[in-house]
Amino acid sequence: RLSMLLGISTRANGWPMLPMSGEPFYGESLVAFVELADARLHYCCQGRGAPLVLVSGLGATLHAWDSVAPVLDREFCVIRIDNRGISPSVAKRKPKTLRDYSCDIRGLLDHLGYDRAHILGSSLGGMIAQQFAMDFPDRVHRLVLVATTHRFSPYLRQIMMLLGVLLRRGRGHEFRDAFTTLGFSARHIDAHPDVHEQVRAGLGGPIKRVAIANQFRALLASQDEADPSSIESETLVVGGELDVLIPFRYVKRLARSLNRAELLMIPHSGHAVFEEAPDIVLPAITRFLHQGHAEAASAKPEHSPTPHPEPDLIDH
Repeated sequence: RLSMLLGISTRANGWPMLPMSGEPFYGESLVAFVELADARLHYCCQGRGAPLVLVSGLGATLHAWDSVAPVLDREFCVIRIDNRGISPSVAKRKPKTLRDYSCDIRGLLDHLGYDRAHILGSSLGGMIAQQFAMDFPDRVHRLVLVATTHRFSPYLRQIMMLLGVLLRRGRGHEFRDAFTTLGFSARHIDAHPDVHEQVRAGLGGPIKRVAIANQFRALLASQDEADPSSIESETLVVGGELDVLIPFRYVKRLARSLNRAELLMIPHSGHAVFEEAPDIVLPAITRFLHQGHAEAASAKPEHSPTPHPEPDLIDH
C-alpha cells in the first residue's frame, strides 16, 4: 500500500525501488536499491527539505547514522548510503580509489533527481566527501567534514597499520572492540562502560573484512590525488579534542588547507563526536547548513538590494 502511495515498485525481496524518473524525491521515508554501472547501492531517504547526503566511515553501514538521522530529517531530506561493498550494497566492480565511491554518490543523486545536495562525511566518509567535492563541485551546496583528514602523516599510517593487523589476524569482535576503544574518549568509556556492548548490538553481524580491506586500499591509492585546496564549497570542519584515531591537529590542518572553511572543535570528545556530543554537533551542523540557504536567498534580486549578512554562528 505504501509503495502504491509513493509511486514505487517493490522487488520480490520486499525492498522498494524508485523509478528512474529523474524527478526529485520529496517523500517521508524510503529504503531502496539503485542499480549503477559499478554497484548495486542500498540507501535510505527520510524527511523533507534540502537534500543532505550522509557518507559513512570505515566499514560502517547506514545504520551508523541511526541516532543522527531522526534529528537532521526534521530540517532536511536525509539520504544515507551503504557504501559500495558494504552489505547489502553490492560491488559489481571493486573500488580502486575514493573516486569510485564519489561516482556512486553522483549516480544516486542523478537517480533521485537532485542537481545539488549538502554532503556530510565522517572519518573515511569525510575523505569520500572531499573527493566528491573535488570531482563534482557543481553538485555540492555545503560540505561538512567530521573527524577526518586529507593526508596521512606517519602517525596516521601507524594507526592504519594497527587496524590492518587487527583486521587480518584478529577475530571480528576484536577488530570492532579495538576500533571502539580508539574511537571514544577515555572520559566517555569510563562514564559508559557498556559502550562496547552497545556498539556490538547496534552494528550486528560479522564485520565486512573484504569490504574494509578494499576501503583501505582505495584510501591509500588516493593519497597522491588529494588536493582539498581546490574545493570551493563553504565547509564546516568538525573534530574531537581528544580524538586518537584522527587527532585534532590533522583536522585543523585540513581546515587550513580549504579555501572557505570554518573549524569547530568539540571539547573532551574523541573520534565519535556524534555519540559523545550530539547536543553540540547537530545544532552546529544544522545552523551551518541553514546559513547557506539564508545567504542564497539574500542574493536573489527580488530581495533587498543591500541585504544584511548573517552573523557568524560558529566560532572559527
